[in-house]
Amino acid sequence: MAQESGEFEFCLPEMSNRATLKFRTTQQYIHAIWSQEGKDKKGIYLSSSSDQGKNFTAPKKIIDTEGDVKETQIIAKDDYFVVTVLENVTGSLKLRAVTGIVNSDMTYQIKPCERVDIDGEIINAYTVFTDDASVDHIYVILEIIERDGRICFRLKRVEQIHCSRLVLRKS
Repeated sequence: MAQESGEFEFCLPEMSNRATLKFRTTQQYIHAIWSQEGKDKKGIYLSSSSDQGKNFTAPKKIIDTEGDVKETQIIAKDDYFVVTVLENVTGSLKLRAVTGIVNSDMTYQIKPCERVDIDGEIINAYTVFTDDASVDHIYVILEIIERDGRICFRLKRVEQIHCSRLVLRKS
């Protein structure tokens, strides 16, 4: 049986942002991420609450995007967070990420990570924390083979380390 933890309200600038809206909760924070479109607004935004959703910080653009956002992820632990985005840029999936720390005044220290260009078709990616960084596990199709009437994929897993989250220090 699911246990209810409490209701809260969160507002988006427009309904079209709903498809990429994700939440992540730690003991201290509720984080929300989503993508926005538009000439001056295109990117991934973050807003956080330290009071169980009663108040959220003003949205902050944390990642500039170039293409169509296909998937967003956020992982969080203590004051640290990592946001990962898969975006379609001219027909090719690209992976972007940012690491950050929430300061005591609810501002963020953010460090963008290099965009990852992977050879092959990305099926999916997920991000995990390690002791000193965050790592993407990326699954890529190398070859599609028809065998015995079935479609088979020759795959590889690529691990991509983000910029170290320990490079950031809380202020």
